[in-house]
Amino acid sequence: NPTDQNLVLDDYNLTKYTNDNLDPTGEISLNGTISAFGTFLIEDITENLGIDSDISSNSSVMDFNGNDKIVLRKKEEIIDIIGIIGDSSDFAENITLRRKSFVQEPNNQYNENEWEVYGQEDISNLGSHVSYCSGAIPEIEVTGNFNNITDGSLTTNVNNNTYFGGVEVSSNNEITKLFTVKNTGNDNLNISEIKILGTNASDFSLDNISVTTISPNDSIHFEIHFKPSVKGIRTAMLAITNNDNSENPFSFVIKGEGTGVSSSQLMITQYYEGDGNNKWLEVTNISDSPTQDDAYFLALYRNDDADNPIGINPSIKKTIPTLNSGETIKYCASLNVDTPEYALDGNEIKTNICTFDGDDIIIISTSDDSSCWINKIDRIGNGDDWGSNTSYVRKYGCETAQPSTGFNMDDWIVKSIAEINNATTGYNLRIGEHYVGATRFISNKTWDNGLPDPYRNAIIEEYYSTSVNGNLEVCNLTINSTLEVDADQYISIKNNLIVNGTLEVLHQGSVYMIDDFGEVENNGTTNIHKTTTSLKPYDYTYWSSPVKNANLATVFAASPQNSFYTFTTENYIDADNDSNDDDENAWKIANGTMETGKGYTAMAPNTTPFIDTQSVIFSGEMNNGSISVPIQLSGDTNNEEDDWNLIGNPYPSAISMDSLLSNQSNKSMLSGSIYFWTHSTAADSTQKYCADDYAMYTVGTGGIAAYQNGDIPSGYIASGQGFFVEAKLQGNLIFNNSIRIKSENSNFFKSDSSKEDKINEKDKIWINLYNDQGAFSQILIGFIDGASASYDSDFDGLRFDSTNFISFYSLAGDHELAIQGLSPFQGDEIIPLGLTSNIEEEIELNIKIAQVNGKLKDQDIYLFDKELNKLHLLNKEAYSFTMKNKAKLTDRFSIQFNNAILNTDEFTSNNTENEVLIVSKTDYELKISTTNNSTISSLDIYDILGRKVRHYTANRSEILIPKSIFHTSGVYIFKAYLKDSRILIKKIIP
Repeated sequence: NPTDQNLVLDDYNLTKYTNDNLDPTGEISLNGTISAFGTFLIEDITENLGIDSDISSNSSVMDFNGNDKIVLRKKEEIIDIIGIIGDSSDFAENITLRRKSFVQEPNNQYNENEWEVYGQEDISNLGSHVSYCSGAIPEIEVTGNFNNITDGSLTTNVNNNTYFGGVEVSSNNEITKLFTVKNTGNDNLNISEIKILGTNASDFSLDNISVTTISPNDSIHFEIHFKPSVKGIRTAMLAITNNDNSENPFSFVIKGEGTGVSSSQLMITQYYEGDGNNKWLEVTNISDSPTQDDAYFLALYRNDDADNPIGINPSIKKTIPTLNSGETIKYCASLNVDTPEYALDGNEIKTNICTFDGDDIIIISTSDDSSCWINKIDRIGNGDDWGSNTSYVRKYGCETAQPSTGFNMDDWIVKSIAEINNATTGYNLRIGEHYVGATRFISNKTWDNGLPDPYRNAIIEEYYSTSVNGNLEVCNLTINSTLEVDADQYISIKNNLIVNGTLEVLHQGSVYMIDDFGEVENNGTTNIHKTTTSLKPYDYTYWSSPVKNANLATVFAASPQNSFYTFTTENYIDADNDSNDDDENAWKIANGTMETGKGYTAMAPNTTPFIDTQSVIFSGEMNNGSISVPIQLSGDTNNEEDDWNLIGNPYPSAISMDSLLSNQSNKSMLSGSIYFWTHSTAADSTQKYCADDYAMYTVGTGGIAAYQNGDIPSGYIASGQGFFVEAKLQGNLIFNNSIRIKSENSNFFKSDSSKEDKINEKDKIWINLYNDQGAFSQILIGFIDGASASYDSDFDGLRFDSTNFISFYSLAGDHELAIQGLSPFQGDEIIPLGLTSNIEEEIELNIKIAQVNGKLKDQDIYLFDKELNKLHLLNKEAYSFTMKNKAKLTDRFSIQFNNAILNTDEFTSNNTENEVLIVSKTDYELKISTTNNSTISSLDIYDILGRKVRHYTANRSEILIPKSIFHTSGVYIFKAYLKDSRILIKKIIP
């Protein structure tokens, strides 16, 4: 009764319509009175629910079904209706419908939006109804994931957060779901308690929620955490005690699942979801015994089934045939499968289970009915979009995964479809092959359990050579025989290395380790062989040890035993700025054990006849992982650019300079440049001067060579290599495995093509200062994003003063730079150059472009000699000049480009009115005029070498010149003769 007056029912009746029959099939006459805002309950006498009803009846009206309709009439007038008369559809099967509280009037047309849906078992509110009609009331609404939850619901679903999914019991993980309680009523909703009930309630926990009041249209949020104590389905009931009389307490079931490793014989070992129908599954018997007939089933849950798989039949299922121990079978889609081709060998099993998408779930179970999910023993997928256009391979080596009732990404190796399609026979990546455990090399090119890969343990039982048998990439490596790593070859080890036999790493071979915590156990013999580049008598090489406890006297037994030095940075003081240590105590004699990460010098062997290379062997346990090396500042506190430290690569593999200096802590401590001593030897007896100097590399810009035709550092430092860095702060430099690389382990700057390609993309110019008698010095100028005209140690490399006869550099303020980074090229740059000569006689020197990259290839590059007032086009030929004695020149030379000439070289002649020649450009022509629109009698055009290109007779105020007359790019000189005899001259780039 929605009115505030008592209602007499004598004129009212209920009528039932069945299916789409327009004639009534039953009727109940009502009698009695309903009080204001009261309810009237009619009970089917045959049900005997034990409810105190107002009328008990066994009329056919009460035998309604979900496709019947019930009409409330007053006399013959339709007052209210549920169901659509004339429609046989099933609108209310096995459910409870309750009129929503905000509905204030009856409706003679059925409107499903006026009704709330509950489970059939919910009869707690029969006989009562709260309506806004009776005044202000609260109305509770509970949602999860923005979807409504029904009061009294016993079913769960991932979409409204009532199904939590699975959590591995042995982990410390938990699943958290967010719920919202909203007051959709018009009076305050009081929440007096929220609690979790039921047998498995302890597996769920609730954030502390204090007693609270929710104003109309307001809401509160709370979280429930699921952390299962045991495997299996865990069920609880959430109860929200509140003052909404029609839904108090508001309760619903929540479920989660404890997952974990199972003792299954079978495991899904590979999943492949390619394009179209190219979908595969691989199942392997990982046990020591065959499976029984019809004992296991492969099942797919997809779409809505994957959202709530508990207690339902799988979408598709298939019996798994008997498998012998270690046997692998492969499944694919039934039609139109064409990749990978190698898997289509006639042994595949076609099934509609392989119509899965990346958001489905696939399991192995011991049953195939509604208990399939509960009885699962292995699984892949979680219902999210987790596996589209990719492949998953179950971990099988040093991180072997086991069958599990849950889905954990950490159990799988993710690979691209292309990697699987191109997999070689013998590898686990190949569909249809799965190898468990370590593999052993037992004879030439023979492995006893599939081929090794980065995820498997490998054991060397017979002689193995990388040049014959190939590079090795393994998880853990044990050497029981002899393993030889040849030049330009490598072995890559993810975790641990055990040497029980012999490991010979030949010159330019590499041992690359990945895990900083990987252990190296040297029970046998490990030898790292290194050979220098070409030497001359009494020449020094900078070394660093790749093994622990290397002894200088043992490693360099052929060198003079008094030739071992280290550089003591804190002793270096150069107060007079002559580039020499004032008290000559920075270089100190060294002996005994080589410290890890420290640089040492050793002289070339003093042999007769002289041998121009030196080969040494570092023996012992190889260095690995994080290594800390002290970095010091010089004793000269007045100079911030002389803090040189001699350190070295501590590993038996090359390292990346970029990675070393880009590490955040290293970056703050060091400048961005590395210096390599090259001990260059004069090419022949005609060369009077030797270009002993440091090759350099700066992280942001690139590298330079130390001598004519010398190698430019490619960005890598070979094993055994010592080198100088310049410190900004005192502290500890950190080496770790992240800076190591597999290749590039030549002693002196073997170029890497990919690295060179990367460098060549940038706008750079290398310029040499040299003569024909061996004097040489090179500079690099690069136009790089992030660089500027100011000194920046990430892009600019200081010229390291050495014993070289000449030094060439560009200038950035007071900084003399061997490598300079500038902001991206504009064309108007003027770059001052400097040089220092230590030669005490008259010599001829040349300045020449060595190499040009990027857009500079299309630019005219000029050298300006201020002393001789000469502008020279370096693109065409080298510039030669004479120095009469030892000197330092910092204000004579500069490099400039086309636009720089235009901006600095514009002038007028016989011009008393400051009139200027104007040249306007379009895509096809130039327009020549003057600022005062004076009449131009004639115009001559010259190229940069002074040759006349064109002559025009004009006698007008502007001249149009087609660009097509300029056959080459560059600077041209326009000479305009005005009618009043004045001459205007301008240099222009067409």
